[in-house]
Amino acid sequence: MVSEKENKSKEGMKIMGLEEGTYFLSYFIQYFIISLIDSIINTVLLCYIFTKVPFYFLFLIVFLWTMDVFAMIYFFQSFIDKTRVALILSLLIYFASYFLSMVCMNEGAAKALKIVMSILPPVCVELGIVLLGKFESHFIKFHPRDYTKTYTNYSIFIMNLMQFIDFFLYLFIGYYLQNVLPHEFGIKRPWYFLCTKDYWCGNQKKNMKNKETLKQIEKVVDEINEKKDVDELYSEKRLKKDEQTLNNENNKDFEGEELYRDKTKPDDALRIQNPYYIH
Repeated sequence: MVSEKENKSKEGMKIMGLEEGTYFLSYFIQYFIISLIDSIINTVLLCYIFTKVPFYFLFLIVFLWTMDVFAMIYFFQSFIDKTRVALILSLLIYFASYFLSMVCMNEGAAKALKIVMSILPPVCVELGIVLLGKFESHFIKFHPRDYTKTYTNYSIFIMNLMQFIDFFLYLFIGYYLQNVLPHEFGIKRPWYFLCTKDYWCGNQKKNMKNKETLKQIEKVVDEINEKKDVDELYSEKRLKKDEQTLNNENNKDFEGEELYRDKTKPDDALRIQNPYYIH
């Protein structure tokens, strides 16, 4: 995403009519398909490690984790315009989040602290994986009834809930920053643009003006097409006339009007035009 912003290809697509929502969906659908396949493969591998945890629980955790990664990607690209900066900064923030998990990794850490730290997707998934590891290490099978139960002030339900919240939260923040932060192209919106009527209902005057402009453009296009048809018809007639003239010149019995041009007087009462030689 950042590379397309840097090489101006995104702005080129916007000039040709691409909307921001369509651009986002193109990346989301592509990443969704890849994440679905990747999650299935990783879940199969994790089943050899977490033998006490059902397949669908592991798949849900891994798939939601991949969606959180996409949301973080969308968040990072909203305020970064250089590919090299995006690569370095996003990796630093991503791996730094794992080190922050040490704050709440203690079993005696408060539940509120763990929930707040779960705002960071790496911390959220690490807390959940550690919790599943306790079931595995104690040879206790994980049942659906254990989904909402709290162990060491945390539960798998809280982890999945925070994964959902993180996904929409980072997408929202990324969308907001992309609209209010100044960029090389476009005009930034005011910080309160989500509270304006024009954002939710649209600018009616602008829409009417766009419709009038579109009608004028269509009218000009129609006039150009009509003129083009007339020019093509004229060119076709002229081509036929030139072809006929060439055929007449090749005919030895044909006399051109140039022979009689000097014999014509301006005040003649009778004048013959477009003469044709008849066999």
